[in-house]
Amino acid sequence: GSGVIVDLKCEDNIAVEGSGESIQQIIHSVLSMSLDKAETSEAKKVNFNIKALGNILVIKSTVNAHCFNSDELEYFSSKNGTVSNVNLAIIKELLDDISGSVSMKNAFENSDANAVLEVSLNDCMVEAVTTRELTSVVKGKKHEILKRFRDAAQAQA
Repeated sequence: GSGVIVDLKCEDNIAVEGSGESIQQIIHSVLSMSLDKAETSEAKKVNFNIKALGNILVIKSTVNAHCFNSDELEYFSSKNGTVSNVNLAIIKELLDDISGSVSMKNAFENSDANAVLEVSLNDCMVEAVTTRELTSVVKGKKHEILKRFRDAAQAQA
């Protein structure tokens, strides 16, 4: 394959106080799942945004030209639903430990369908250190993109 395009937008420096490892794992799981979905989509593109709204950290991922299946869409609203996607299971488990919510939907624009996953983490004591926005488009294989993400996270730790 030719890889996946990731259009990444996040506030340059968001200092988050809270369950740091859980938050990092949720971000990693959202990104990992999105890359998996994008690999099988026609567009092979993910829009990935992280922003702070007061004390809420919002992680939003849109996989272009892809739809979530009904099991995935119903997973967070069902009490004991099962899902084959390990990243969704990780996100659900981590959200049991920290206060947050998940919204999943298939958004239809014109003739295109996009899979939108949004995770909101409450009570994060989020502080935008600077308002300069970091925007980058990253191309590469899934394992390369995730490695860059991990390396960047470790460099900040």
